[in-house]
Amino acid sequence: MHGVPTGLQIIGPTYEEDSVMRIGAALERAINWPAWRPSIPQHAPATTPLETENL
Repeated sequence: MHGVPTGLQIIGPTYEEDSVMRIGAALERAINWPAWRPSIPQHAPATTPLETENL
């Protein structure tokens, strides 16, 4: 939010992965996850590899 990294951990009881996944899916729907993803340029400039020979 506002350029600051955010995170969330969803945990559940042992062997209840389906519950955790349902909660995650509901959260994605509630916050409109596709609108939160940052835009990435289609053709990002390539970078030059670092010189590693003299390290």
